[in-house]
Order: sequence, then structure tokens, then C-alpha cells
Amino acid sequence: MIERVLRRWYVILIVAVVFSGIAIPAIWYFMENQFTTSGAIRISPIVNFILLRLELDEQHCYEMYKNTQAEAIKGSNVLNRVADDLATKNLPIFQETNDPLPILREMIENEDIKVVPDENTEYIWLTMKTPDASQAETIIDSFLIHYMAWLESEEATGGTMKLKILEDKRRQVKADIDEKEREINKLVNEFTGSDDNPRQEMTLEVVHRLQQDVVGITMQRLGLEAKVKLMENDTSEPAPGLDKAQKQNAYIKAMALTQAKAELAQVVEHENKLREKLKGLGADTIDVGRTQFHIDDQKKELARTQQLYDMIVRRIEEIEFEQDRPARISIAQRAGSVPVKNCRLEMSIVSVVVGLLLGVLFAGLPGRKKIK
Repeated sequence: MIERVLRRWYVILIVAVVFSGIAIPAIWYFMENQFTTSGAIRISPIVNFILLRLELDEQHCYEMYKNTQAEAIKGSNVLNRVADDLATKNLPIFQETNDPLPILREMIENEDIKVVPDENTEYIWLTMKTPDASQAETIIDSFLIHYMAWLESEEATGGTMKLKILEDKRRQVKADIDEKEREINKLVNEFTGSDDNPRQEMTLEVVHRLQQDVVGITMQRLGLEAKVKLMENDTSEPAPGLDKAQKQNAYIKAMALTQAKAELAQVVEHENKLREKLKGLGADTIDVGRTQFHIDDQKKELARTQQLYDMIVRRIEEIEFEQDRPARISIAQRAGSVPVKNCRLEMSIVSVVVGLLLGVLFAGLPGRKKIK
């Protein structure tokens, strides 16, 4: 076998030359050069509001924000702008259609266009792999430009709308504050006068305290009445056939009901005494006390309204601060292409080796025997 192969070396050479002569040109013709085209958006880390000093999981929020923006780049708002732009570029990939939008959607779904947030950097990368670097750079640049245009439009519209809503709310709340202040001042002037009167102040304090006590004891009485009613529904005379444990349980319930009724009677008696004492202060003094009670309620409501007003003002300042500070999102890198290492040379060497092996195979075949 080996002697036959060596004797027919010319067969090996012919087969290897013929096979390589066909394979190598095909490899270099059909295997096109590939390019990786990429561009990047930079998103600065989240900065907590200086005024509110919110304590947030910053890294988690930052990654979520990057992912959201990556989805926005692939979303309809940006895609429609990109499609309108590329329709005027006469790119080969869109020559057979007047609307590049379906092709762009398909390229994104098939990941021919990738939009990937980098976990280790501040970048969102847009990449394409294609033999036409110039066309890919045009597409990637269009995504970058029109994403930024959409983002600026959204931020401007959203910020202006938020400010308008907050300003309207601020004016409304400020009007409520002014109205409550006028009402409180009117009540104070009508019932307490402008001059300080220690005796009147003391009387008003007593009335105010009694009114608060009456409210408290009334709430206590209502709670006890409900408790007694529930216990009465749950307590009944023990049946003759009950065992010792059941009779003991019924006895405990009856004792608890008795105690609850006694406590309720004491609360009712105390409430009646407070009401009698309050009546004894005189109708005029009671009216003044009630007015003072109303004034206190109005002051509490005013304080809550003032807190709301302060919160609205702080939010307005935050939005204005966000608009004044440098943009968080920018184009970090315009589209650029680098050649992808191909394997044409390696494939050519393999084709030569395969040709030699085929030559050895053919050389090793037995030849025809001569017929004498």
C-alpha cells in the first residue's frame, strides 16, 4: 500500500492541485470580510436629590435606569424617527422598500442590531456585524442621534408639564393657607379680644381641657358598651349536662361580663359628672371654649396645609435644579467599525491538506490489472 502510494506520487500532486485550485478561490470569493460596527450612549450614575437626600439603593436604580433606556432605544418612538431618517439615505439594505421600519424591527428581533447595557461601565452599546461597514455606521449613528433627540423632547415636555402642575397646586395651597389664617384671626378677635386677659385665658383653658376629657371618656364609654354587648352575646346560663371544665369556663365568662358592666357604670358616672361640670361654667364660656377648640383644629389643619405647601415648593426647586445641571445622558461614541478576524487563510491551508489527503486516497486505489 505505502509502496503503491509512493510510486504514484504524481496522482497525489494532481489531486491536491486540482482540489486546492477550486477550493481556495471559492473560499476567498464567498467568505466576505466582516466588520463590527458599534456606538455608545453614556449614562451618568444617579445623583440623589440634594434637597431631599433620599436614601436609595443607588446601584440597583442605576442598572434599572440603564435597562429602561436600552429598551427605549429599541422602542417605537425612536424606531419611527430612525426609519424616517434612513428612508432618505438610499442604503442598499432598504432599496426594495419605501418603509425601513419593518426591516429595522426584524433586525432588532433577530439581534442583527444589538442594544446592550454594559454592567461594568456607564455605556449602552449599539452594535452590528456586517460586511458593509459604511451602511452599518449610518444606521447606528441614526439610532444615536434620534434617541438623543427624542430624549431631549421628552425631558423638556415632561419637566415643563410637571412645573406647570406643581405651580398651579402651589398657588391653590397658598390660597388655602391665606384663607385659614384669615378665619383663625377672625375667630381669635371675636372671642378672645386683642387684650390679654389672664382670667379669661384660664377659664378657656379649663373649658378646653374639660371638652377634651368629655371626648375621651365618651370614646371609652362607646368601646365598653360594644365590649359588654359582645360578651352578653357570648355568655349564657350553663346547661345541666356540662362537664366541670365547661362550667368553669362559663363561670369565668360571667365574672368577666360582671366586671365589664361595673367598669362601664363607672365610666358613665364619670362622663355625667364631666358634662355637669361643663354645664356649670355657663353657656357663654362653653361657647368660647368650643370656639377655642375649633381654633385649635383650624391651627392643626393650617400646619398640615403648610407642610404640603413646603413639600410642593421643594419639588419645584428639585425639578429646576435637575434642568440646570449637566445632562446625564450623552453620546459617548459615534459609530465606528473594526474588521472581524476571518478564517480565510486557515480555510485555505485546510483545503490544501484535504487535497493531499484525497490525493493519497486516490493514489492508494489499486490499478487495473493487465489481461494477458
